[in-house]
Amino acid sequence: MLPQNVITGLGFYEPVPTHASPFYLRLVDESDFYIAIAVSFVGFFVLAFVLLYPVYRFMKREERRSEAWTDSAIADRRRQALEKAERASSEGDGAGGPGEPPKVIG
Repeated sequence: MLPQNVITGLGFYEPVPTHASPFYLRLVDESDFYIAIAVSFVGFFVLAFVLLYPVYRFMKREERRSEAWTDSAIADRRRQALEKAERASSEGDGAGGPGEPPKVIG
C-alpha cells in the first residue's frame, strides 16, 4: 500500500483509503490537471458571457433610446410638430398659418 501524496517520477498518486481497492490506486497523470484547468478556463468565460450578455443588450437598448433625446432629435420632432400643426390649421378652418387670424368670409 502506498502512503498518501507520494510523488514519483511517474506522476501523482491519489490518497489511498483504508479499504484499499484497485480503483483507488489509479495514477493521476499531469494531463488530468491540464484538462481541469482548461475546462475551468472555458467554463469561466461561458459563465461570464451568459451573465453579461443581457447587460450588454440592455445597455445598447438604452443607448438607442437616449439618442432620441439629443438636441438635434428634439429639434427634428419640434419641427415636424410645427409642420403638422401648420398643415392642420391651413386645411379646414380658413386660417392661414399659425398666428394669423382666420379669413373673413362675407
